[in-house]
Amino acid sequence: MIDKYIKQIFGYYPMVVGSWGIESLIPIMECEEGEGGLCIRVNAYKHQGEVRIMLNWLDLFDVTLCNPDGSIKHKETGIYVDNLVPVIDSLIEKTEDYEKRIKQDYGIS
Repeated sequence: MIDKYIKQIFGYYPMVVGSWGIESLIPIMECEEGEGGLCIRVNAYKHQGEVRIMLNWLDLFDVTLCNPDGSIKHKETGIYVDNLVPVIDSLIEKTEDYEKRIKQDYGIS
């Protein structure tokens, strides 16, 4: 159920989420860490690989970036729903020269 909620949140930001290069979406079931969530595999500018989004027991989101071996690369906790997509975007996509890279990659002058 939480995975569907997260997908619904993503639906409010189609251009941003579309830039992440999502390759898969896998539900995460309720566990010690929280009520459940969504694991996405991305091919973004700053991070390529797994991103785990979990609704914790305080009704806030935790976002974990994982290395290819499954170890934790970075973790942000206590994210409010209205900041979820912007926080993920800043962790996996937005670089300091983002606008310049977009223009170069897509031949925009």
